[in-house]
Amino acid sequence: MGVCWRCETPVEFIPAEQWFVETLEHRDELVELGEEINWHPPYYYSRYRDWVQNLKWDWCISRQRAYGVPFPLWYCEDCGSVVLADEDELPVDPREAEPGRECPECGSEDLRPEIDVMDTWMISSLTPQIATKWGEDEEFFEKVFPMSLRPQSHDIIRTWAFYTILKSYFHNDSIPWEDVMVSGYVYTQEGVGMSSSKGTGVSPGQIIEENGADCLRYWSAGAGTGEDIVYEEKDVVRGNKVLRKIWNASRFVGMHLDDYEDEDAELETIDRWILTRLDEVLDSCEGNYREYDVSKVRREMEDFFKNVFCDNYLEIVKHRLYEADEYGEESKQAALKTLYKGLLASLKVFTPIIPHITEEIYQNLFRGREGEESINAADWPEIDEEFLDEEAEELGELAKDLIAEVRRMKSEQGIALNEDLESVEVVTDDETREKIEEMEEVVKGAINIIEIDYGTSSAIEEGEEDLWSALQGR
Repeated sequence: MGVCWRCETPVEFIPAEQWFVETLEHRDELVELGEEINWHPPYYYSRYRDWVQNLKWDWCISRQRAYGVPFPLWYCEDCGSVVLADEDELPVDPREAEPGRECPECGSEDLRPEIDVMDTWMISSLTPQIATKWGEDEEFFEKVFPMSLRPQSHDIIRTWAFYTILKSYFHNDSIPWEDVMVSGYVYTQEGVGMSSSKGTGVSPGQIIEENGADCLRYWSAGAGTGEDIVYEEKDVVRGNKVLRKIWNASRFVGMHLDDYEDEDAELETIDRWILTRLDEVLDSCEGNYREYDVSKVRREMEDFFKNVFCDNYLEIVKHRLYEADEYGEESKQAALKTLYKGLLASLKVFTPIIPHITEEIYQNLFRGREGEESINAADWPEIDEEFLDEEAEELGELAKDLIAEVRRMKSEQGIALNEDLESVEVVTDDETREKIEEMEEVVKGAINIIEIDYGTSSAIEEGEEDLWSALQGR
């Protein structure tokens, strides 16, 4: 005797007449239809194909349950014929409605209702047709069917995906959707699959109540397409920290946006550096979104936003915002222009993952200037080609690395990061020195250096004690 895979209730098989859909004779066509669909990840097509090719029986669609969609038919008690309801009578429950007809075979009025109900998959396999108003609005149906995407878990490829393709083949001679995005299971740290019926794992409602919906979404976006994921609270906490980073950075930018007046301000090298870096991230994230690989988008955006935009660019331009009298109003406006574009673009990329916080920030900081009612209605971000600069990218990376090195040295020496330094000696080659000299004002302003002196590589060999940073061979 077998047991239910979900609740382990013993199941006894009793031979009885059932309703079936002929499936086996259509296996070749179903394999071909599956091949027309884009599977994400691609290897899950193999699971679908293997299931279809190894089918050993037709699809049993009748169930002996109290609830479900009823079969619209009766049986003649005299000759055993099946008496179907007319199409204009549907939907009809034969257990409650009178047949209102005689048996077409023998004329008997002694008709017995079908008491079985349909398999759940018999109805859910029609979700593309139901969503696209099949039989209700043919113009709308022709416009949107086949649908673009089916998101689902890997454990129901053999049921939901397969039966949906089967029904689409029978009814429309077509694939039901162009893409299938397959997700995985969520497991506890003990390796047990989370299940509400088994009482294993943590309720999403509890996570939302304690941390917010965006933290839960950020955690779930960490699962690679088609991959299982283990739930650990520390990963939700990590998401909370990222959200706080986004919120605090947005508050800082928002504090200065009232001063943003010159949209035509000419960008400086360090501004073009961050926008060029951002453009590369946008291209990569767009490609990953199109492949439904949300985890890669999350990873890339988190790294860029935290480690490049916030920890570097935002810190590098603070002196231009606070000391416009010294560095010039044009420089301040260029920094504000870059912060505006960089933050807005980052929020747009984050929005499919954490829509609540990005919408809140958009409404408060950007809606007035952008005009779109919601960030979800905005276009995908693009960086104007005029701001892209490979040379600026190289110089910006050099300045960023030099600033990071001096910060590290300050920390090791117990010197406050905002404390002024009379001078810093940079030991490097002549070619790199020329590049650093182009970025001197950026470096000096970002880490409070009054003067940058330059030494030769021989100074390293002589072991000078006042050497702060060595960037050989750049």
